[in-house]
Amino acid sequence: SADKNDAPKEVYRDRSKERRLLYGDMQPHSTPSHTDVLLAQSQKQTVTEEVRPEETLGTTNVGNRLLQKLGWKCGESLGTNKGGGDGANNLKSDWEKIEALAQAGGRSR
Repeated sequence: SADKNDAPKEVYRDRSKERRLLYGDMQPHSTPSHTDVLLAQSQKQTVTEEVRPEETLGTTNVGNRLLQKLGWKCGESLGTNKGGGDGANNLKSDWEKIEALAQAGGRSR
């Protein structure tokens, strides 16, 4: 008499996988999502040219003009000790100067 354990076991046959191997992926290609587009753009390599600060911070640069009105000079570091150190001590007074300049439309008082 044949026992249940002696019966041949069925092996799963992935027919979908076989079809994909024979005919390729048949799914319609949808338009890429916004995330896919951004990811592709971020992976592109871009060439950046080297620009020297004195070429970019001319008299028409608003940030440059504002820093000069606060006492900064080209070639100096930012900060109270001109070494870029502890600028937190004068942060409030610097911010008040910036607000005053903004209210005056960028004109010195």
